Amino acid sequence: MVNFKILSNILNTAQERPIKVQTCFMNVNGEMPKEEEIYVYCDRINNIVNNGGQISAIQLYTVSRPPAESYVTALSDNQMDYVAQRLQKNITVPIEVYK
Repeated sequence: MVNFKILSNILNTAQERPIKVQTCFMNVNGEMPKEEEIYVYCDRINNIVNNGGQISAIQLYTVSRPPAESYVTALSDNQMDYVAQRLQKNITVPIEVYK
């Protein structure tokens, strides 16, 4: 389910001033985000940029503390690199990876 109000607020803010988007990716039930989910994320970022939004960087990170749900775990360094590569291939915004 997409919350269009949140996306609209991000776009409006990015049109007024440069922003950084912090994004947490994780494994859920032992599975990292699917390719389709990563591409949908890229489409959302590209939509903001294509509509005059200024995104200076995507700050990519994963779970660093024990989450509330045991089925959520951190991405490995290799998985983080994989996600970062997919993002960078599909968007023009710089990716800052925090492992």
